[in-house]
Amino acid sequence: LVATGSFKVDAAKMVEKLRERQLADPEGFILAWLRCAAASGAKDIVMTQSFLGIELFFDGTPFSADELTQPYQVLLEGDAPEAARGRHFAYGLLAVQRLNLGWVRVDSTGPQGTAKMAFSRSGKVPDAGAPPESGTRIRVGWPAWIGWWRGYHAAREARLGYGLGPAKFTLNDVEVPRAPKGWETEKKGGWRAAFKRGSVGPGASVRVYCLGTFIEEHVVEEASAADAWLANDALELNISQTGVRRDKLFYAGLEFLKHAIYGRP
Repeated sequence: LVATGSFKVDAAKMVEKLRERQLADPEGFILAWLRCAAASGAKDIVMTQSFLGIELFFDGTPFSADELTQPYQVLLEGDAPEAARGRHFAYGLLAVQRLNLGWVRVDSTGPQGTAKMAFSRSGKVPDAGAPPESGTRIRVGWPAWIGWWRGYHAAREARLGYGLGPAKFTLNDVEVPRAPKGWETEKKGGWRAAFKRGSVGPGASVRVYCLGTFIEEHVVEEASAADAWLANDALELNISQTGVRRDKLFYAGLEFLKHAIYGRP
């Protein structure tokens, strides 16, 4: 039990509840890890699919040994912005275990050396070889009967879900574009936008992104003359990571987008 003020939280029960409910779709584990990479300050993210699994590498702030020894502890410590990367890592770790997981291995190297984490359903984890000289490498493997299929779907989820990210993302040796080709882009005060002007029509939608991943589609009821993507890495997500809180920051972003589209000649 974890003491919290005048009451106690059963950490094991909380983790079990989060494992089932945190991500509405466990296939989104890879998006949680892409958000973790972005929140770590990564400038380069590289994902590779193999026959039996995937490998994800990113630079930026490495994990400490304590963070990898207790990866779920951050979920019990509130919503501090500086803990965002740990929360996204934990969300992904919880979700991937719902997908017939074989094993997971993490090696994260920084000035203090390499921190490691490994576990598997069978108790056997393949040898990782040499750790990265710097940065974090996450490897995931599945049983042979499902490995390629799971890896394929993870790669597809990453490719379709990535956008307006702060880092360069390379998937199977091909760079994933941060915005659709030919669209105009705008940046200001933490906001990033991409849009394509077109004919005015009702019920336009805005694809909203946070930390380089698609979160939700927001319908704009008023007439609009563009398709648009909108991103800010400080947006707050709901507990299932499928929506953005409708707060002052979110509405400020919509105003920024309107100005970007209509505020120029």
